[in-house]
Amino acid sequence: MIKSINAIALFLIIFLFSCKVTEQSTEFSGVNSACAYSFEESSGHTVYDSSGNGATGFLFGTNVTMQQQGKSGYCYDWTLNTTTPYSYIKINTPQSVHNNTTGFSITGWLYFSTIPSGYHAIINKYKNANNYRSFLFRLNSNRRLYFYVYYSTTGQRNTYTGTLTADTWHFFVATFEYVGSTNSKLRIYVDGVQAAASNTARGPMMQSTSDLIIGGELNASDVPGTYRFRAGKLDEFRFYNRVISSTEAAQMYYSQ
Repeated sequence: MIKSINAIALFLIIFLFSCKVTEQSTEFSGVNSACAYSFEESSGHTVYDSSGNGATGFLFGTNVTMQQQGKSGYCYDWTLNTTTPYSYIKINTPQSVHNNTTGFSITGWLYFSTIPSGYHAIINKYKNANNYRSFLFRLNSNRRLYFYVYYSTTGQRNTYTGTLTADTWHFFVATFEYVGSTNSKLRIYVDGVQAAASNTARGPMMQSTSDLIIGGELNASDVPGTYRFRAGKLDEFRFYNRVISSTEAAQMYYSQ
């Protein structure tokens, strides 16, 4: 009888653990995100969305090297993105992302052989024209990760003041949360740890029809400017229509 009870208890523990692993695996694979990109393509200009929401991307230009060793599988290497026409990825952005002005998260992996100077666009929903600005996430000229959310023509910034390490994959999470009464929160997590935080009496985020752009920032004429990504690798990008918690940020980092 005791052996039977122990066997049942063991079975339940294994079952619950497997459910939790499956839940985390599904979440981190991008299935529960608004759009997700693993950059496994070997040729062409189509960038496939693994979330199941059909948010296919299009790679402009030919300066990106595909099928390079990534954090998981392959990735895109942007080191050659130094000559015009500059490469960038434009996403067929889901309407749920266009409508979201109150809370979202972006996640991904970055790799630099050397930490570059200058501005390097990572991912944004932004065009350099009034009424087309929602947010920016990039590496700034001081070699710091920079997250900027617009509420009108101006906005709120959050900067990671720590130093990124060269020849290392770094996992980032950037979150925006509008909690009402013109109160907003920005957070940056690096390698599973909260690295920067700011609160402001403003919000919600400015709504725009700009598409998500990876690897570049567009001017008013939809042409990429000098703030393109050009110094490393990008892998496993996700956009979530919700705010990822500090616990989830750590789980994501250690699960990949």
